[in-house]
Amino acid sequence: MLKGSMEGRDPIESIKKSFVDLPENVKACWAVWVPAQLINFSVVPHHLRIPFVALVSFLWTIIISGMRGRLEVKETKPVTMTSEQMSQAVRMPSAPSFASGPVVSATGPTGTGAPHSGHTNVAVTQS
Repeated sequence: MLKGSMEGRDPIESIKKSFVDLPENVKACWAVWVPAQLINFSVVPHHLRIPFVALVSFLWTIIISGMRGRLEVKETKPVTMTSEQMSQAVRMPSAPSFASGPVVSATGPTGTGAPHSGHTNVAVTQS
């Protein structure tokens, strides 16, 4: 549910997703922990059992994170801004002015500051 709330899903939807993922998660859990415990109790010496389980637990965390750790982010539309909007966005009116502070400028791909649909070049220089 925590991951779902971070992705913007409601709790009911998160619970439904966890039930959908449950069979695959249980299969992966059994595939890791059953052999690990068989090895632990049959081969590993008594004084190394806890470190062995800690190692397997670390590997299990990597496996489950790889299976379920990707955030499912909804697609967003790109935002287009005019050069005036861009200059207002990078300007900090409430920030104190420093004599040798950084200067931020934003221009389009042609260097004209004209609105465009491509990337914006932002340069920070020390004055």
